[in-house]
Parts: sequence; C-alpha cells; structure tokens
Amino acid sequence: MAGVLPERVEEVDLGVLWNPIGDPLLIQHLYRGALVVRPHPDDADQRLVGITIEGCHGVVVGPPNDEARIGHRLDVAGLADCAWSGEVFNSRWIEAIIRTNSLHPSHAPEMFADLRHWILLFKETTAECIGAKLVVNRIAEIGELPGGLPMP
Repeated sequence: MAGVLPERVEEVDLGVLWNPIGDPLLIQHLYRGALVVRPHPDDADQRLVGITIEGCHGVVVGPPNDEARIGHRLDVAGLADCAWSGEVFNSRWIEAIIRTNSLHPSHAPEMFADLRHWILLFKETTAECIGAKLVVNRIAEIGELPGGLPMP
C-alpha cells in the first residue's frame, strides 16, 4: 500500500521541453485531462506541446512557483533534483483517492492499480497530475479561447 513507504520523486524525461516561463493551459473533463504549453524557444518544432493525461483522476495547477518550490512537501523527497518533470512513487494523493473510493459499495481496488502521479515544473506554477499514462504530442494553434482565457 502506498502509505507504508515514504513518498519519493524521480526525474522523468518526457521527450520534450516546454517554455519555462510559460504557464500551462489545463483542459479537464471526467477521466480526460490535458496541459497545453508553448515549446521551448530552442525547439526546432514550435507547435504547441500537448501533454495528455490518460485515465485522469486529478490535476492541480498552481503554487508553488520556482522560487517557493523549496517549500513543496516533496522537495526533500527528490523534487529538488527534477529540472522539468518527475514521477512520485508511494503517492499520498493516490492513496487518498483509493481510500475515499473504498467507501463506494462497488469499490474495486484493481480499478486504481495503474494510477501514477507526475509533477511538471514551470516558472510560475507547478502541475501535479494523477492518471494512467502521460502522452506528449504536438498540436497546431488552438485559436482564441472562450472566456478570455490566455493562450499558454
């Protein structure tokens, strides 16, 4: 069970770098989620970077920023060694999702066996994602967003 061992973070190479100054646009609906970010300025492919969270069970985008990240509870558990992204093992967040769902009369622990926890680092925000798989792809410009939301 996840709570028995301490959480730890190991760096993950997603095969793409994003603009470190840009912040992600989050799109989430039920068990689907995606983060859209601008590519790194040195990347020859300047199409937007789409990071899809398959089997998404949660995404949080917000503090801490890079200057305050030393205060993140996982900083001393390996997050400090991650430049762009990391995977959290023995995740307390996944444990909480399972514990909460265990109250459901049809709870089946195997439904959560493939959940993973990732942390993606940006200058002004940190994104944490729970899902079965991260898929990175390139997408064309997505045009004007509703509600005056800024492009990433």
